[in-house]
Amino acid sequence: MNRDSEIVTFYLDCAEPRVYLVGQRQGQKSLVFEMQQFRPGVWFARVELNKGKYRFRYYAGDGRNVSYLGPAHTGGSSENGLDAMVSIGEGSIDPSLPTN
Repeated sequence: MNRDSEIVTFYLDCAEPRVYLVGQRQGQKSLVFEMQQFRPGVWFARVELNKGKYRFRYYAGDGRNVSYLGPAHTGGSSENGLDAMVSIGEGSIDPSLPTN
C-alpha cells in the first residue's frame, strides 16, 4: 500500500449466492471485485483505493439472473442516488465490518 491509498471495507446484507462490488474512478475503467461471505447473508470486500473520488454499486446473482442493489453503509461514504460515493485522501474511512 502506498501513502496515497487507503484500504476500504465495503459490506452488504444480502441472501444471494454471489455478490459483486463494481466501482469506477472518474475517467477510468470500472473495477470489479467478487465479495467474500463474512457470515450467512453478510458480504464484504476490502479494496485498496488510490487518492480520488469513486462510485460503487453492488450486483448480486446466481450467474443467470443479476440484480442491482443499493449501497450499504461504508464509513466515510455518501450516497448519490443508488450509488455509494467514496473519496480517498479527503478524510478518514472506517474499515470495520459489522459486529452483529
